Amino acid sequence: MNAIIGFTGLAATHLAEPEHVKEYLKTIAQSSEHLLALINDVLDMSRIESGKMTLHEHVESLADIREKGPSYYDIVVMDVQMPVMDGYQATAAIRALPGGDKLKIIAFSANAFEEDKEKSLRAGMDGHITKPLKIKELLQTLQRFTA
Repeated sequence: MNAIIGFTGLAATHLAEPEHVKEYLKTIAQSSEHLLALINDVLDMSRIESGKMTLHEHVESLADIREKGPSYYDIVVMDVQMPVMDGYQATAAIRALPGGDKLKIIAFSANAFEEDKEKSLRAGMDGHITKPLKIKELLQTLQRFTA
């Protein structure tokens, strides 16, 4: 917030220098975006803390999904790089199960290039989120697939 206020003041004092004003406005816009993202993260965390949104951390294996069946789960956030079987192979195995085509699977990967996202979709995943984890992106993705 201080950056937005400070750079607004600088821009106002340099109106006769359009190049300076452009740089200040660019910095103000970037600061505003960062502040908005922070506010949204705080709001999301307060929803979780108030019980209006629930996140559960539990590691499930392919054996668990086979045992309980894909319909037991609402969504799977699949780490693409795992030691025994990678996320692409695990997705193929889930898709081969009866009802496995209906389970929403979201890739979770440090690979953020467009071709990485396309690879996830070609492997049968429904979406792709990147590491490091951005809470807002995760929540938006979960809401998109569970709404």
